[in-house]
Amino acid sequence: MIGVLRSLTELVVHSVEAHGVVAVLVLMLLESACVPVPAEVTMLVAGMLVVNHSASFPAMVVAGVLGNVVRSFISLPAGMARMPVVSFAVVTILGCVPFVVGFTWLGMLLGDRWTSIHHSLDRVNYAIVATVALAAAVLVLRRRMRQRRRIEIGSIAQ
Repeated sequence: MIGVLRSLTELVVHSVEAHGVVAVLVLMLLESACVPVPAEVTMLVAGMLVVNHSASFPAMVVAGVLGNVVRSFISLPAGMARMPVVSFAVVTILGCVPFVVGFTWLGMLLGDRWTSIHHSLDRVNYAIVATVALAAAVLVLRRRMRQRRRIEIGSIAQ
């Protein structure tokens, strides 16, 4: 398993180094489509390219955000909660911009030393997934409670 993850990481690093902004956009789209592409690695390498003057910070952020906006894992609970499309789009953008900017900035700070924290990011991923799952559960429970109240109020009014 570790060998597969290393190979995947090396593929991401090579792709972003070779193709820059286009690779960031494509890799972030793939990650959003549930393909196991490490978005953290993608954006760290993007930040490293910014420091090396191979790409601009705004271009990398825009590519990362555009690729990240379709967040498949977020859309499932939002759909279950029947979240309005405009609200979903706003919340998604507000959620992915700090992620993309943060990891790009971190990549800029670390430069070529970004691999020193690469393995620690797994814990961050677990925390993010747990937070999203908890938020989704809260949204679904609140919606069900509101529906029950409406039914109760409707039956009392009759």
